Amino acid sequence: MLKRSLIMGCVAASGICAALAEDAARVALVGGDLSSAGGRIAQSTEQVLKGRGIRYDVLAGQSLTDSSILKRYDLLVYAGAEALPMTASLPLQEYLQSGRDLLALGAPPFSEKFWPVEDGFLSQEELDENLKQSPAADAFLDFQQAHQREGWNEETNHEESRSGTEFLSEDANTFMRLNIVNFTGWDMFSLPVDHLGNDNDAILRFKVRGASQTTELLVELLEEDGSRWMATAEVSPEWSSVLLWPGEFKCWHDGGPMGRGGDGDAVKLSQVAAVKFGLATSHITLSEKDHQVDIDDVVTVRNPALTDAAGEMPSLDGLTPDYKYFPVTGTAAIKPAPNQVMVRDAGEIKAGPIASVHPRPMGLGYLKDRPYRFVPLLNTYNADGRRSGYLAWMMINEGRRTGDYPVWMFLESGKTPNPYAGSRWAVFGTSNPADYEQPSLQKALGQVVQGMLRGTFLMEGGSEHFIYTDSPKEVLLGAHTVVSPLEQDPRSLKLLWTVTDADGETVVFRQGQSMYRQGSRIPETDGGFMDHFQKFQIEEGLKAGTYIVTTELMDEDGVIDRISHEMNVWKPKPVEERKYVTTDGGQFMLNGKPWFGYGINYMPSSGVALENTTDYEFFVNRTAYDPAIIDEDLEMLQSIGFNLISTFIYYRDIDTRNILDLLLRAEKYGMKVNLGLRPHADPMQFNVREVEDLIRENRLAEHDAVIAYDLAWERNWGEWDRSYGTYTGRKGYDEIWELWINDQYGSLSAAEKEWGVEVPRRGDGRVTGPSDEQIDTDGPWRNMVAAYRSFADWYTGYRMMKASDAIRAVDPNHLISFRMHNTGDPTQKPSFYPFDMKALAPFLDIMEPEAYGRIGDWDRVKPGLFTGAYSRMVASDKPLYWSEFGHHVWTGSNFEMDEARVQFQADYYRDFLTMCRMSRVNAVACWWNAAGYRINENSDFGVFNPDKSDRPVTKVLREFADVFKNPDLSLEPDVSLTFDRDRSSRGLNDEYVRLEEEYWKLTDEGKFVGLTTPGHGTTTADVPLDAVGNGSDVKSAPAKYINATFRQVQIRQGQGLWRTVQSGDRIPVRAGAPVEIRALAANTDYATWLSARSSSVGAVVLTGRTAGRMALQAGLKSDTPHMSDGSFEPAVLTDGVSEETDCKLRLQVTGREIGAFGFGEVFHLELSPQ
Repeated sequence: MLKRSLIMGCVAASGICAALAEDAARVALVGGDLSSAGGRIAQSTEQVLKGRGIRYDVLAGQSLTDSSILKRYDLLVYAGAEALPMTASLPLQEYLQSGRDLLALGAPPFSEKFWPVEDGFLSQEELDENLKQSPAADAFLDFQQAHQREGWNEETNHEESRSGTEFLSEDANTFMRLNIVNFTGWDMFSLPVDHLGNDNDAILRFKVRGASQTTELLVELLEEDGSRWMATAEVSPEWSSVLLWPGEFKCWHDGGPMGRGGDGDAVKLSQVAAVKFGLATSHITLSEKDHQVDIDDVVTVRNPALTDAAGEMPSLDGLTPDYKYFPVTGTAAIKPAPNQVMVRDAGEIKAGPIASVHPRPMGLGYLKDRPYRFVPLLNTYNADGRRSGYLAWMMINEGRRTGDYPVWMFLESGKTPNPYAGSRWAVFGTSNPADYEQPSLQKALGQVVQGMLRGTFLMEGGSEHFIYTDSPKEVLLGAHTVVSPLEQDPRSLKLLWTVTDADGETVVFRQGQSMYRQGSRIPETDGGFMDHFQKFQIEEGLKAGTYIVTTELMDEDGVIDRISHEMNVWKPKPVEERKYVTTDGGQFMLNGKPWFGYGINYMPSSGVALENTTDYEFFVNRTAYDPAIIDEDLEMLQSIGFNLISTFIYYRDIDTRNILDLLLRAEKYGMKVNLGLRPHADPMQFNVREVEDLIRENRLAEHDAVIAYDLAWERNWGEWDRSYGTYTGRKGYDEIWELWINDQYGSLSAAEKEWGVEVPRRGDGRVTGPSDEQIDTDGPWRNMVAAYRSFADWYTGYRMMKASDAIRAVDPNHLISFRMHNTGDPTQKPSFYPFDMKALAPFLDIMEPEAYGRIGDWDRVKPGLFTGAYSRMVASDKPLYWSEFGHHVWTGSNFEMDEARVQFQADYYRDFLTMCRMSRVNAVACWWNAAGYRINENSDFGVFNPDKSDRPVTKVLREFADVFKNPDLSLEPDVSLTFDRDRSSRGLNDEYVRLEEEYWKLTDEGKFVGLTTPGHGTTTADVPLDAVGNGSDVKSAPAKYINATFRQVQIRQGQGLWRTVQSGDRIPVRAGAPVEIRALAANTDYATWLSARSSSVGAVVLTGRTAGRMALQAGLKSDTPHMSDGSFEPAVLTDGVSEETDCKLRLQVTGREIGAFGFGEVFHLELSPQ
C-alpha cells in the first residue's frame, strides 16, 4: 500500500530557452514519490531541466488529484508514468482538455492503477484480492436453488451435440459442471436473467475450476437489445475466484445490433438478459476436444474504492491504455526519427525494455483534416534495419484554426471537435531508470522538453494528393501550423516548400512564404493554428515518377520543424506492356505462365488498437492514409514472401486517389491486389453507378496491379430469418420463389404433386421457402428442398451475372469474384446456407471460400480438401482461392502472449497450407497482416509481432512461400466419386458423410480425389434426363443437369436498333408490325448444349410463346459447354400484336421432351401495341 505524501518544491533557473520570452511556460515534475523507478527517473529529469536552465516545480503524486494545482503549469513531466492514482484520472483529463502538455517518462503510462482507500492507495492486484473476499452485492446464480438449475440451453455448431450440463454436490454445496465433447467451434450454455446489477460499480465474480486440458472459459453477457459482450477467464484444476470487470467485456458484433460497441460504449449490466458460459474458438485456443468446467457462486460485487473522483483514464491515442503498446525486442539501433527536428544528434542511445505504440498518420500531405499529428522522435531499428517501434514520440492535437481560409475547407460537416484541442503529449517508452541516466538520452529528453515548451510546430505539410495522374501542370502545396503565443519573434517565422526528384539531388521547385503578412494579426491565445498554401505550377507538366515534397517551418536560426513525403506521378503503361492476371484451365496465368497467389488480407498497421472506427475502416480516406506507413508494411510483407494483398476501397473515398498510391506501392514490392469495391458492389444490393464511378474515377481498368475485384464479404443465402451475411434472410426471396415454382412446374399444385408435400406457407397463407429444420433434417420434403436449392442457384447466379456484366462493361481487363464465406464447407450447418459454388461458377472468375469452419487440428482442417474437390467439380476451369484463413492470439495484452495460443496459430497455418498444397489450390490469403489489438473484435490475427519480429507462424509462412513457388499444376483427379446434392435435404453435408470413408481412404493412399456427377461429360443428346430431386419425369419437373440463364435478350422492329430488354418488362411496340428477337444465354449446368449443326437430336433452340402459342424457334449458333454463353440466331417472335400480349422465352432440346416448356429460366415479356 502506498501512503499519502505531499512534497512541494521549486528550483530556480538561471536561464530559459533563447526562443522563448521571459515569462516562459511553467513546468511541473511529478511522480517521483509514486514508485522507486519514478524517483530515480525524476532525479535524472531534474538534471536535464537544471542543465537546460528550465524553471520547474516538484509536485507530490497527490497533486495529480487536484486539477487546480495542475492547471498552474503548461507542461507536466510525469516520471514513472506507469503509476496512476485513480483519483488523478479526472484532473489529468481536465488538464489536457485545457490545452496543456504532458511528457510521460515510462510506459505504458497509467498501466499500474492505485485505488484510494482511507489511509493510502491499493494497487489493482491488492484491490482484486479484497474483492474476491468481499460480500456479494447480488447472488444471481445460486445452484442450491432448483429453478436456477433449469432452463440452461445449449448453443453449438454441432447439430448432434453430446455436450451438456450437470449439477453436482461437494461439501454440501451444489455447483454446475459443463461437459463439452468434441469441441470444434463453439459450445455455450445460456440462462435468461433479469439483470446483473448496477452499470457503474458491479463486478462479476464466480468460482471456477476445470480439467487439466481446460485452461480458459468464455463468458458472454447478452443485453436486451441483442448486443453481445464477451470476456475470458483463466481456469485451473483447483477452485479459484475470478473477477470480470465491466471493461473486460468486449462487444462481439457477430449477430448483434448496429451502433453498439463503439468508442465509449460498454456492457450495461442492468440490461443483461442472459448469461452464457462455455468455449468458442473465436476467443479461446484449446488443443484438446473434450473439456470439463465447474462453476459456482456466480455473484456481483461492488468496488468500494470507486468514488465520483476515481475513474479510468479514457483512451488517448499515443498515450493510454496499455493495449495500444507492445514490447520492442531485438533493438540494434535507436536513432532520431525523420520528419522532425526536435531531437537531433543525441548520440548513441541504449534502452530497454522498450514499450512502443503502434504507428499513426504523421502529418504527411495537405488538407488531410487529421485531428492530430503523430510525431516519432526516436525510432528503434532491428538487425535487418527495419523500424521496429519508437522509443519516444509526441502527439500534437489540432486546435482552433485561424488564418485566411474558411473552416469548411478543412473540416467535414458535423465532425466532432477534438476535446483535447491544443494539447500535446509525448512519451518515452522505457521505464528503466538506468536509461535516463545516459547523457545521450538526457540530451534527447532535454530537446523534447524545450521543443514542447516552445510549442510551435507543423500539424501537416506537403502536397494535396500523394499521387497525380499523367502530367499535372499544377500541384497544391500547403501547411497547417500551430504557433505558440509565447513565440518570441513570430514575424521571423516562414515556410519553405521544396520538391526534388526521388534521390533528392535535383530540385524541381522551391518556394518560401512568410507566415505573417505585414499588418496581420499575431495570435495571442492557444488558438494559433494557421493554414498556408502555395501553388506549384509546371508549364510542361510533371513527368511520371517519384518526387520528394518537403515542408519546413523556419525562423532566423534555422529549421523548427520538417515534414517530407513521397509524391508520385502515375501514367498508365501502354496497353501492350500491361500484364494482367488471367485464368486458363483452372489456373491463374501471368506472362503466359501459371501464377500462384500467396497472399494476405491487408489493412495498415496504423489501424491497430484504434478506436476511431471511421479511420480504421476507411483507411484510404484523407485522414487515415499515410503512405510511409503503407510502404513499411508492404516491404515487411514482401520479405515474408507474399505476392498478393487483398484490400478494399469505399465509394465515399472515391476522390482521394489514395487507392492509386497503394496500388503503385504494391507494384513496387511485386504484389498483385485483390481489390474490394465497397459498399454496393455486392450483387445482392448492387449499385451500378457507384461501382462504375469507382472504377472510372480511379482508372482501375488501366492498372495491372489489380488481379480481381472483390464484390462482397461473407454474404450467404442465409437462414430463413435475417442473420449474419444476409440482409433479409431466405424469407426475403419468397415472392421470387413462388414465381419460379409457377414457371418451372406450371403451378403450385403441380409442384406439390411432384414433391409429395405441400409448399410451405406463412401464417397468413403466403408461400415461403423450406424451414431451417427442413433443410437441416432429411425427410419427405427432400424433393421440395432440392427444388428450392435449384431456385436459389438460379437467382444467386442471376444477380451475380448482372453485377459482373455491369463491371465488365467498364473494365474487361480484371477478374471478378467475392469472398464466399463458408461455401463448399461440408461440415457447415446446412440451414446457414452459404451460396453454392454451382450457382456462382458460371458468372464469376474465381471460387473464393473462407476457412473459418476449418479452425482446429488436422482432422478439422482436412475437410477443406473436399471443398476443393467440390469447387473443381462445379467450376473446373475456375481457380480456387482460399480468401481468408487465420486464427487470433489475443489474450488481453501484447506483453503477456499465450505461448500455447501462439504455437497453435503456427500449427494451424502449417496444417491449413499443407491441405492447400494437397488440394492444388491456386491462391491463398491469410487473415491478416497487422499484429496487435483489434478494437471492435477483441482479437489479434497478426502473422508477425508488432515490432516486426517473427512469431512461430511467420516462420511457417516463410517456409510455404518457397513451397508454393512451384505448385502442382495437374488438376486432373486420379479418381472421382459420384456426387448427388439432391440425395438428401441436407445436400452437400450428407453427401460428405456418405462419401467420407471412401474419400479419405483414397486420399490416404496418395490419390488426388475428385467429384463428378452423371451430367459431367455429357451433351444435350445423351445427358440423363433426371429431374431435380431425382424424379424420373422431366416432363413435369425441371431437368437436373441442363439449365440456363438468359444473359441478354434484345428486340427490334424493322431495321431499327436492337433494344435490350429485361424479364418482366412491358415493351411498347408498333401495332401490327413484326417483332424480331435475339438472345444470349448462359449454360449453367454440366451438359454441353449442341447446335443443330452438330446433331439433329439434342439440339438446343430458343422457343417463344405468345398468348400461350408457340411462336418461334431460333437455332443455337454453336455448341456451348458448361459456363459458356450460347448465342441464338435472330428470329421473329410475332408478326405483330394488336393488344397487350404476354410472351415467354425458354430453351428446348429437340428430340428429347424436357419439361412442359423446355428448360432453364423462363423470360417474360409483355408487348404493348402503340
